[in-house]
Amino acid sequence: MSDFLYPMIAIEFADLLNSAGIKCTKADVENGNKKEFHAQRVPRTNKVMQALSKLVEIFPTLNVDELLYTLEGEDAVILNTGANCPFVALASVN
Repeated sequence: MSDFLYPMIAIEFADLLNSAGIKCTKADVENGNKKEFHAQRVPRTNKVMQALSKLVEIFPTLNVDELLYTLEGEDAVILNTGANCPFVALASVN
């Protein structure tokens, strides 16, 4: 699919996000449009990377680096599986 040359309504955009595996409603899109965009807030998980690869097929000019956490610098975020986390271990016992 190529870049869209027409303005989309909220439900169309929500449907595209859902088709990429990102759970979204019309209300989510409408509410998100009222908030300021903050770059590099999305973690680099396998599910996120799969969804972004689908979104790039729909929106080829999408710059995923604007969305993903940076792994370098002062604000770096390093994700862990939680395998060594005592809270995760306790939760799995119950």
